[in-house]
Amino acid sequence: CFLLYLTLFRSLFCFSFVFFFNDTATTEIYTLSLHDALPIWGMVEKTVQNMAKNTRQTVLITGSNGFIAKHLIERIKNESEIVPLPRSLLKKPHSLYNFVTKVKPDYIYHLAVYNPFPATNEEREMFESNVIGTFNLLEASKDLEYKGFVNVGTAWENNNPKPQTFYTCMKVSTSYLSRAFAVEYNKPVVTIRPSFVYGIGSPETKFVPSLILALLQNKEFAYSPKSASDWIYVTDVVEGMVTVAKHANRLKGEFVNISSNNQYVSEDVVKEVLKISGKKGDKLLPMRPLRITEQAKTKGNNSMLV
Repeated sequence: CFLLYLTLFRSLFCFSFVFFFNDTATTEIYTLSLHDALPIWGMVEKTVQNMAKNTRQTVLITGSNGFIAKHLIERIKNESEIVPLPRSLLKKPHSLYNFVTKVKPDYIYHLAVYNPFPATNEEREMFESNVIGTFNLLEASKDLEYKGFVNVGTAWENNNPKPQTFYTCMKVSTSYLSRAFAVEYNKPVVTIRPSFVYGIGSPETKFVPSLILALLQNKEFAYSPKSASDWIYVTDVVEGMVTVAKHANRLKGEFVNISSNNQYVSEDVVKEVLKISGKKGDKLLPMRPLRITEQAKTKGNNSMLV
């Protein structure tokens, strides 16, 4: 806005000289003087533009090509200088330290995760990417004066004191590592635990996209009809993330759920998709038992965001 006022003022300034000094000689004198002054106006405008640029927050994002990260970038791109962190650096402590200290981010969003699907015997890779990678990032940035560090956990951590998969165990580990850095170094580090996220760009391996593709391709689709989940749209998750980041100093060390506070059983989700698509769902198989990675009921509590 200030830049707009400055430009308007300059235009009125030029107009005033020509209007009030309509004598040819006088006009020429003042036009020459104004011509000499115009470069100064250009310098002023450039300075104001640089000031506006400097007020933009620098945001470091890991996993920037991911589903949620892409929506986050779309949300903050007009107010932030976004710096994607190459995934490979999470395994290189020295290079990682040099990178983050050069960037000096105001905010850090840690969304990078390694979770192969279908599950494979890659426990070591999962451990090094998820746990060691998170530790390296926390350590590399611990001396920076950032305003907020948002570590992204998972819905599986909610109401699940006894995780039974390698992936869930590792995500729980990163949550408590984040809390430890927040407490030990007094840093504004917060872990968010989004519920089951759906929306444009969701990976095809997730429940809703898999269901839709099966219907479109007329393929069999097995699911657990009574599995209840707390579904939340991706842009709502992003708004929650931005809110948490802005209040990270107050929430440091906390685990913050981002959810709809509503449960929907799978069979109801299927019915709604069938209704919208107009498909019959002849090849849907509501008979699959709960997998070890699933819970009969999952519901978040986002009271900390209220």
